[in-house]
Order: sequence, then structure tokens, then C-alpha cells
Amino acid sequence: MNVEAQFVVGNLENALLVPNAAVVKQADGTGVYVLGSDRKPIFQTIQTGTTSGGFTEVKSGLKGNEQVLISPPPKQGTGSGGLFPRPPS
Repeated sequence: MNVEAQFVVGNLENALLVPNAAVVKQADGTGVYVLGSDRKPIFQTIQTGTTSGGFTEVKSGLKGNEQVLISPPPKQGTGSGGLFPRPPS
């Protein structure tokens, strides 16, 4: 006999969520790639919260109006080493 159950342990009110696939862990922190004003991907460091149902809560690092890439951009050829500039702080 098998049983499938789902439990709701709480609700997040006004939470900013991104797909788990968009979250990237690098040596210098956890973040997501967003499209910059020049339409090029920029790594944006974020602080994560709860992860549930395929989404991760973003506690800080995003405003909510950014275009988040679902997967990291492909690594560039020589010269960039696959690194992209960070937005100004």
C-alpha cells in the first residue's frame, strides 16, 4: 500500500521567487544571471531563503523587475573565461 501526501507548513507573503534552475553557486557566492541594460548577462549575488516546489525565495539582491535567466549563459571563448561583469554596487 502506498500513500502520497503533501503538507503545507507555512505561507510566504509577498516573497520574491526564482526558479531553482536559475540559482547558481560560485566560489564568490550564490546568485542568478540577469540581463543588463546592454542585454548581456550579469551575475547578481543574492541571499536565498526557503526552497520549495521548484522555486527559491530571494531575500536580498534583486528588486523584482530584473529579467532572470533560467540557466547560466554559455561560457565565452578566449578573453572572458566565462566571467561576466558584476553590476555596480
